[in-house]
Amino acid sequence: MEKEIKPSIKVGIAQIECYIGNVERNLKKHFEYIDKALSKEVDILVFPELSLTGFLLKDLVFHISEECIKALDEIKKYVDKILVIVGFVEETHKGIYCNSAALISQGKILGLYSKLYLPAYAPFEDPRYYTQGAIERLKVYKYKGWGLGIQICEDMWHPEPCEILARRGADVIFTLAASPLRGSYGREASWVEEAWQVLLRARALENCVYVCFANRVGEEEEEFFYGRSCIVSPLGDIIAEAPRFKEHLLVAELDLRKIKIARQFSSFKQHIRDLHKILATI
Repeated sequence: MEKEIKPSIKVGIAQIECYIGNVERNLKKHFEYIDKALSKEVDILVFPELSLTGFLLKDLVFHISEECIKALDEIKKYVDKILVIVGFVEETHKGIYCNSAALISQGKILGLYSKLYLPAYAPFEDPRYYTQGAIERLKVYKYKGWGLGIQICEDMWHPEPCEILARRGADVIFTLAASPLRGSYGREASWVEEAWQVLLRARALENCVYVCFANRVGEEEEEFFYGRSCIVSPLGDIIAEAPRFKEHLLVAELDLRKIKIARQFSSFKQHIRDLHKILATI
């Protein structure tokens, strides 16, 4: 990648509706949003979790990975002056599948990440279809001088993956999600929406990094995906947010200096390794 360090970069989140098992239709939507992002001079564009396939695939998981490979090849041919992050089903070994994300730019796949934490509470059945991702994929990728980390949905509900990425040099952590409405109970915003905002702001504050949350919209079976993708600053401020239930290209400019400012007033510099040793014994 380029050796140039850009003091600011423009990030885009493609808050889109995805269609179960229809890779061809989803791929067209990806091209549409890549074109929109290029017109706005976006440097990095991130799509939601399983953006190429739809989320509630069930047994389709076992049949769709080859279509995903073909779609990734098409995206590789399409992107040059932008980096895109897309979600897909990956066959990591024969008959073994992961919920994965690919970083693509300059005609090639720069890196892959697979979801670590697989929720098994309603309405999710991830362990039935996917295997846990390899911890070795918890890497930081450099692009235009910025350190990029990837998480997928449930991973963000646990502090360790974000901390590892931040301490390995991530400046921005992208979270691909497919979060449906849960816990409305007459609230203006559902419980899960409020919980996500608390988590995203906490992870940004804890690690003094930007956090970009790419959630999808649309309906699958009886689930409604609400969107509200957002970008959180290293100071924990939500600096950009997409609407509920609507497709949207969210764009914001990130400033590298904000990370330095946040760490000036943070204890991130203090890291007590012995606490992690205790966790390893529990």
